[in-house]
Amino acid sequence: MARQTTARDRGFRREFGAMLRERRMSLNLSQEELASSVNLTQATISNYENGRSEMPVSILVSVCERLQFRPEELLSIFRPTPY
Repeated sequence: MARQTTARDRGFRREFGAMLRERRMSLNLSQEELASSVNLTQATISNYENGRSEMPVSILVSVCERLQFRPEELLSIFRPTPY
């Protein structure tokens, strides 16, 4: 059974995507250029940037390398709620 997507998950994906887009644009890269450099499609990059898709860790590492970002910088927006 698949896990339900929560509002918090969707919010994280939107924030994550916005950071990804901001970094890509600061390097003057188009979605197509980024996608090509990490063997993805432009549509996939768009889905990540718009929070429609969750990025697998294996892809996160490649994207971060291309964007000259440490993965923990992108993931810093996720702060688990203490129990």
